[in-house]
Amino acid sequence: MLVHVLLLCLGVFLCAADDVRSCKSWYGHTLNKADFFWVHIKETPLEKEQAWKLRVNVYKSQLPADLLDTRGEALVYLYKDPIMRPPAKGDSLLVANRWMPVGNTGNPFEFDYALYSARNNIFHQQFIDYDDVREIRWADPSISGTTEKAHDWSMETLARFIDDARALGLIQAMLVGDETNLDKDTKDSFSDTGIVHVIAISGGHIAMLFVLILGLLAWIRNKKYLWIKYLLAMPVVWFYVVMAGGAPSAARAALMFSILSAGFLLYRRRDTNTLNHLFASAFLLLLVKPLWLYAIGFQLSFVAVLSLVLFYRHVYRWVTPANKLVRKLWSVAAASIAAEVLVAPLVIYYFHSFPLTFVVSNVVAVALMGLVLILGMAILGISALPGVASVLGAVTCWIVKVFFGVIEWLQQLEVAALQTLRLSLAETLLVYAFIAGAAAFLLRRYRPALYAAVACGVAVGVLLAAHWYRDGRQNRLVVYNVGKARHIEHISGRTFRILESDTTAPEKKEYVSRLAHIGWQALEEAPAWSPSVLAIGGHDVVILRDTSFSRPSADVDYAIVAYSARLTQVQRICEVYHPAAIVVSSTLGGDELNSWRAFCQKMGVDLHAVNDGAFVLEE
Repeated sequence: MLVHVLLLCLGVFLCAADDVRSCKSWYGHTLNKADFFWVHIKETPLEKEQAWKLRVNVYKSQLPADLLDTRGEALVYLYKDPIMRPPAKGDSLLVANRWMPVGNTGNPFEFDYALYSARNNIFHQQFIDYDDVREIRWADPSISGTTEKAHDWSMETLARFIDDARALGLIQAMLVGDETNLDKDTKDSFSDTGIVHVIAISGGHIAMLFVLILGLLAWIRNKKYLWIKYLLAMPVVWFYVVMAGGAPSAARAALMFSILSAGFLLYRRRDTNTLNHLFASAFLLLLVKPLWLYAIGFQLSFVAVLSLVLFYRHVYRWVTPANKLVRKLWSVAAASIAAEVLVAPLVIYYFHSFPLTFVVSNVVAVALMGLVLILGMAILGISALPGVASVLGAVTCWIVKVFFGVIEWLQQLEVAALQTLRLSLAETLLVYAFIAGAAAFLLRRYRPALYAAVACGVAVGVLLAAHWYRDGRQNRLVVYNVGKARHIEHISGRTFRILESDTTAPEKKEYVSRLAHIGWQALEEAPAWSPSVLAIGGHDVVILRDTSFSRPSADVDYAIVAYSARLTQVQRICEVYHPAAIVVSSTLGGDELNSWRAFCQKMGVDLHAVNDGAFVLEE
């Protein structure tokens, strides 16, 4: 008990220490008195539709009479300017004190980006034009760190010898951990077919790098000196992980390799308890980065390896092929099945999908992407021979094109119903309890575990049935926050109808509404409907699509403004409909929003603008 209490206290202490807000030099402490801030772009800018997304370090606060050294990360969205040079990693900008908290759009079932940012110690953001930047100091590549130079050199070398943009984005993500040039269609294809792990740097990359190091040290043949290879490999592995961005999955793999290497260095060659290595790696990583516990990449990486350790041998024994090639393919398929046992519930919980073709996809991915990874390393290794590197680049592009063709074909075979699954947190935990009980009974013949598994299975079934019953009786009106665009839906039972939607931002509207449809399991689209007045949960709602107001038979509770209304028209809306609240269906500018609020308060009417999140009215 004492040990557990001490560990708990250690965890609380480490979480507090990891929170940048507890640091006296955090820039957030100067928000009320600083005029300007110096920020340094720490990552390659991410190009958005209208702006560059910059992840920056805030390293100085300019006070009226002093310049303070500060620390902390923030986000800067710099609107594009065709005349100005695009921002680059390493640039420094002098920006005004216009920080605002990182927030969410407030749409139903959306990803909690504000919480995600907070767990990465990012709490503020600002949106600026080039005219708002007081001064720019362009990056000097000569003062970059060794790992940054290695990263940039690798990116440039791959771009020089691989001329296909899609293949280049994939190889850069796989080999260097940089997803800047990875297109959305590739991510979607990999996610739908269950091979998104191919993109992340993990144990396979570390193993391949170690094999390469072993090849270079093949002249050391005496097993007595095997420890020398591990001693030389460890710094190379960690340099590679840092150069590739230090993702949780890569750090976990590198730390497991380091623990294994330490065993060899200490001559404990028989101590190969993989579970101990896995949990020790997780424990040590969380000592350094405690909030990685909530990182999806860390969870998926840890759970996948745990599932392999627990179930691979048992799955592999299902079939014993006589042919050596078939046996090799079956080993890859068995590994894919074993990993999916514990990964599947987490994937359904986070991504709402279960890839039906994951076994075939993983076999193809291991065969072709392993070869692509080797070719990518070879291109970097022999870049001094441009002719040979160009040939390897052409071969790599051809293999990637074949791979994309196979994956896109498999993507078409996926069942649509398995791409809209839903599990709550309670249901996910019960599914894991069921898997644990079933595994303990099947593998250890522990009978009480069978009873626990049955109980958990029944509980999951009851919860799913209750949700199914509730979904069939739901009746909701939803006004989504889609920025300047408008999108209004009526959710009835397991169907949805579009009541009002303009033609702008179609992809964004699809994204926000799809999450709501999955969350409420309203997956069938009914014909569009354009009522002027409808009743939801005992409330009368009028949808105003233009300025032609008509006097209703009775006062309404909510008036939804579904057009570009002027503030002067609010008084007319109040005189005609006498609403208790007005809902604005598109975002308003800061000054405009304040004017609307002040005017509505004067009229004695509540105001809900989607700036504050989606408007949901339900029974």
